[in-house]
Amino acid sequence: NGGYGGGLYVYGSSINITIKQCAFLENSALNDGGGACAHSLSGTITITNNTFSGNSACDGGSVYARGGTVTITNNTFSKNSAHHGGGVYAVSYSGTLTIRITNNTFLENSALNDGGGVYAYSYSVLITNNTFSKNSAHHGGGVYAVSYSGTITITNNTFSGNSANDGGGVYLSL
Repeated sequence: NGGYGGGLYVYGSSINITIKQCAFLENSALNDGGGACAHSLSGTITITNNTFSGNSACDGGSVYARGGTVTITNNTFSKNSAHHGGGVYAVSYSGTLTIRITNNTFLENSALNDGGGVYAYSYSVLITNNTFSKNSAHHGGGVYAVSYSGTITITNNTFSGNSANDGGGVYLSL
């Protein structure tokens, strides 16, 4: 239990971070990343083949990832909670970089505000081949995605039993 990264906290201005084959269970953080918090402002963050369950934080119940390019693949996110991004809170502020969320399972995550399963903010957001089931939030029960200068592509995902005041499955802000 800490201010950032209840289970793991990594910070670097331009480093490459990989989190692979770990289990983050019932961790909490007061601020960001109940399970894991990774900051690499111009580097890459890769999160692959992990389990995140029962974690909580203000932003990013299980994962808070802020980097140049963020790739989240083949993970399971279940029963995590936050104000924003119950499962994942992913941000990339650089004008040419991307958030890729592929082949994950998001089950019973919740956010008080936005993004029960995923909160993604970037110039380019790609969400492909994921399962979003029984997630909840005020906006975007499954996904809350923001892209002010680029694109949001959501392809071949399954949305089932998600709930929100606006956008039970998906809420997009362009």
